[in-house]
Amino acid sequence: MNKIEQIKNFNFKPEDMQLKRIKHYPSMSEETYCYEANLYILDKKICRVHNRGRGGSDDFDIETRDIFINYEFLQKLDDWCKNNLPKWYFEYQKKYVPTSLEGLGDQVTKYINQQEFNKAMRKTVLYIDPDKKGLFEFLAKPTNEHLEILQFRNPKFKFLQSIPRDEAFKLYMELT
Repeated sequence: MNKIEQIKNFNFKPEDMQLKRIKHYPSMSEETYCYEANLYILDKKICRVHNRGRGGSDDFDIETRDIFINYEFLQKLDDWCKNNLPKWYFEYQKKYVPTSLEGLGDQVTKYINQQEFNKAMRKTVLYIDPDKKGLFEFLAKPTNEHLEILQFRNPKFKFLQSIPRDEAFKLYMELT
C-alpha cells in the first residue's frame, strides 16, 4: 500500500503526523502562540496550520490539489485524532478529554521550547546550584575557556553546557 492509500485509509501512527516549517511570531502571540506550519502525514503535505495568537482555535488551510484532501477529510482526521491520540487532563472540568487535531499544537510548544533552550545555551552559561532551587546563568559566553574557569571556581555547580544536550534540555524544561 502506498503512502497516499495509507493516508486515505488512516493507516498510520500518531507519530507519522508532523508539523514542519514552523514559524513562530512572538510579538503577535497574546493568549496562544501565533504561528504557522505545514501538517505532514507520512511525509506528505496535507495542509497549512496557523493560529493568530489571540486565544482562538487553529485554522487549517488546504493548499494541495489532491482530490481526497478536503474539509471532510480534515473532519475525519480530527475524529481519528480523538480516537488515537492520548487523552489530556482538562483541569477546569477535572477529567480527561480526547485530543483533537489541534493537539498537534504541542509540537509548536516543543519547537518553541527547543528554540529558547538553544538561544540560552548560545548566549549564557547555564548552571544548577545544588544549594538553591532553580536554573541560574552566568552572563558570559559559553566558551570552553569560560566554562573551565567557572567549573574551577564553582566545582559543585552542574553546568548544562558540560552535560549531554538531551539531559541539559530535560533539566532546562524542568527548571524554567
